[in-house]
Amino acid sequence: MDPTFGYHIHDQVFHTRLDFIEYCEKHDNPKELFDLGEFRVYNLPKHIDTSEKIDPIDATARWMDKIKADGKPTVLLFGGGLDSTLVLDFMIRSNHPPDYILTTTIDPFDNAHFLSGLDMEARYSLRYTKEIIDNNSVLRNTKIWHNHLGKDYAEKMFAGNEWMRTLTLFHSVESLAPHKFLPGLSDDDKNRYTFIKGGNFPKVKIVDGEPPQFYLVDLQLGTAIDTPVKYTYDFILDNPEMFKYMTLQYYKQVTKEDTSAERSLENMFECHTDHSDKRYLKDFNKFIPTMPPTLDKRFETLLPWIEDLKVDESMPYYSYLHRAGLKSWLVYLQAEWMQPSWFQNYKKTFMENEEWIRRMHSYSGKLTDIIKIKDLEKLKEKYNKIKSQK
Repeated sequence: MDPTFGYHIHDQVFHTRLDFIEYCEKHDNPKELFDLGEFRVYNLPKHIDTSEKIDPIDATARWMDKIKADGKPTVLLFGGGLDSTLVLDFMIRSNHPPDYILTTTIDPFDNAHFLSGLDMEARYSLRYTKEIIDNNSVLRNTKIWHNHLGKDYAEKMFAGNEWMRTLTLFHSVESLAPHKFLPGLSDDDKNRYTFIKGGNFPKVKIVDGEPPQFYLVDLQLGTAIDTPVKYTYDFILDNPEMFKYMTLQYYKQVTKEDTSAERSLENMFECHTDHSDKRYLKDFNKFIPTMPPTLDKRFETLLPWIEDLKVDESMPYYSYLHRAGLKSWLVYLQAEWMQPSWFQNYKKTFMENEEWIRRMHSYSGKLTDIIKIKDLEKLKEKYNKIKSQK
């Protein structure tokens, strides 16, 4: 699969964030050079026309037909979160189910009596998959693919330094098995099937007197920016029709004429000032009325934002980084308690490369160009009307 994004600078293109940062660090003033570089997602539209009518069911059907044209079985990566639940819902409603639903469970402690932060939601999604296949005729030919990774996998993963190249997992123990890398699957499996994952839609920024501005941030794409190899199709970014539909729905949500106390334009910002977190609207069912309940109930909820935490120099830096998200923090605490050998390897390589890790974490997210809304003057008038009603 061809890469769908790139970091462009000095007539050069880098397909991983780390390669781009390392190029910048070979020059004087690397931060300034980093800021000069452009982050491009090649499939993004230049503008969104609010008058365009897109049926997401038809868009899903057309895209799935195109995906299936190569004759490979389709596999939906299903973790039970907002992304994958949305994709499965559209596949069912369009009568274009995947051939397989793949759920990866991870127990690096080999202790089934504990619910590890890495596989708590995955175990639940595996049970949900069995239930929905048994009760939905559209999925009658869909098979469950359960991929389990245990302690042996963790020992192998942290035996060397390669895990450190998963920058978007904050160098936490979550680096154990980034699902977009299809952990535990052979190269033969990766070539034999077509893998589909949940998608990414834009973030929004609202400026007084202007229509909403939409864009993507590299860090919201997760581990996709950590590898030059594209293993999976993104349900939204690799489907221009679906991307436009999602953006239009988002646009309607943030510009609807609602003057209730619940409605607040100022609170619609989707990321912190460094653009590094991946946040969605509070509920997809407000965004897409037909969205089924999510399984994870936002299990990945952030702990008090890492940038707001005061760094205690007496505390190991790896411990500080694990406070970024609930899932990482739970796995870290369990590892500190059980002290498996892979965790000792993790801490050893982390401390040996701590200076480099700190530097890598000092670079902010890179934004794409703004995706413009068509008919700006008309939209400005509507937006100012909303502001005046507040």
